Amino acid sequence: MLESIGQYGSGFRSPSYHEVKVPLLERVKTKTDEMKKHEEAWKEYGCTLMSDGCTDMKGRHLINYLVRSPEGTFLGSCNLSTESVIGKLLAQLFEQQINAN
Repeated sequence: MLESIGQYGSGFRSPSYHEVKVPLLERVKTKTDEMKKHEEAWKEYGCTLMSDGCTDMKGRHLINYLVRSPEGTFLGSCNLSTESVIGKLLAQLFEQQINAN
């Protein structure tokens, strides 16, 4: 990245704090508002909790959490690359996901 900036020349002007902050905050607010719709549907209609996982070629584990309701599917994930994946750990992670919402 720095090499690219150097190739651009001394006239390169980096974005201001405000130019970076505002679009990022707007994206987070939009995602938060969308999440509220899902949470309301979960309370009204109920939902189904699901999980899926995979292991990459280096043996790192990634667990995906899905919550299905009439409003749509919400997806979260948990990187378990440093953990040994056993049933008790998966149960704890599910419980954390439930309590977070």
